[in-house]
Amino acid sequence: MIDTHCHILPQLDDGPSQWSEALVMARQLADVGFTGVMATPHFIEGGFTFEPQLLRAKVDELNRACRKERIPLTFYPGGEIMAAYNFMADSRVFLPTLNSSRYLLLEIPPTQALPLFFEEMLFNLNVRGCRLVLAHPERCYAFLQDPDKLLMLRKYEIIYQVNLVLGLMVALGLSFLLEFMDRTIKIPKDVTNSLQLPTLGAVPNFSKNLKKSK
Repeated sequence: MIDTHCHILPQLDDGPSQWSEALVMARQLADVGFTGVMATPHFIEGGFTFEPQLLRAKVDELNRACRKERIPLTFYPGGEIMAAYNFMADSRVFLPTLNSSRYLLLEIPPTQALPLFFEEMLFNLNVRGCRLVLAHPERCYAFLQDPDKLLMLRKYEIIYQVNLVLGLMVALGLSFLLEFMDRTIKIPKDVTNSLQLPTLGAVPNFSKNLKKSK
């Protein structure tokens, strides 16, 4: 089992501050069954970026530390890349894909609407040869407000990465909330409850393929 999204590199991004903390996290990951982990520090234009040499050095050091502590886990380089038009449109800019593959972990601002350039950016990344992995869409305001936007993205063959526990909690909470707020009329009793009027009868649904009786 491989974890495709993990902030575990010490002193890089919002990962642990000490190597000892990273090893505790690594052992916990191994204990629950993970054998590989993509180390994905944030990569944000104008905020936080890093050179590929630094990323590789941190991953190699963590792998050596795990071997020394007999932790059966292998780490691979990657990055969680915040959506930004400028460097994604420029093919010369380094983007930390997952283990130097064509798979790219993409993040969008969690509390904002989709950027206006979002689809153009996706197209440019596809042309560049990237296969996109969208980070934790269950936490994104844009998709919580309009889940149909996730269907719109299918044409770009996007893979969705969800945080297991939080994703299930959000999905269940959203389902209950939608059911609670649903005011559509489904059964005769809803007419009585909503309009305070008696129901005299109901017309059942007919299949479109039902032929007229002769």
